[in-house]
Amino acid sequence: MKIEELMAQSIKIDGRMAVKWPAHFNMPDEILCAEDIQPRFNGRHFATNNSTAIFSDSEEPGVAYVTPCTLEVLDCLREAGYTANESYVPFSNGDVPAEENLRAKWQLLREAANLWWYRQDERDCLTWCERQGITPVDDEFLAKFFRIPDEGVEVAYTREHHNRYIHPLAWGGVHGGTIFVLGRYAHNNGTTVFVGTDGHTYVGKGWHKIINVLKEHGFKEGDLFVPFSNGEYIMDGLYRAMWENLPRIG
Repeated sequence: MKIEELMAQSIKIDGRMAVKWPAHFNMPDEILCAEDIQPRFNGRHFATNNSTAIFSDSEEPGVAYVTPCTLEVLDCLREAGYTANESYVPFSNGDVPAEENLRAKWQLLREAANLWWYRQDERDCLTWCERQGITPVDDEFLAKFFRIPDEGVEVAYTREHHNRYIHPLAWGGVHGGTIFVLGRYAHNNGTTVFVGTDGHTYVGKGWHKIINVLKEHGFKEGDLFVPFSNGEYIMDGLYRAMWENLPRIG
């Protein structure tokens, strides 16, 4: 990405801009003045807060740019000669542009950045797995499994009076405890679960043939909870149909 592209896609604060705060903040709208938030340094500078970046150039006084922050954005800024410094970062604490079109643009920028980080987590998982000698299974094989959705899936147990949510076994890329389950599998009552090289949790019907394929790709057995192997009833109709229509493997 070139710095000109980053400027074009960012929110440009040129002079003054009205800003809205979420209702629960109980704060009135305010006016941002670029001259007040532009860092008091000569040259090109940027600052970050809560996955948001502001950058400006002293040769363009009274102008600042704000964008959601990704590694790609930081690389672009550094390559263009911007230096990290401390500064107030608009739109990093729930505040958004008051003007409707700019607010919509900011929402789209946030969604794109969130997707970038999501894909980056997947890339980080794959990189870690490859270093451990664990390779991805092919898409045709993967299509025979149910991927646990990021938000989890609600299930009911016949002997309990309340429902539970089954969540993915890994989360947040290679941070936290994810590396302890990446490339691992487990089976119970004819059902197999594994955490793929992308960090997602997959559940399939069958075990012997599945495990043979996983072993060929470097996966190892782990101490994992196996969803849908103890009579759980999936509450969501679409997810239930997806699971029930899966073929038994082997």
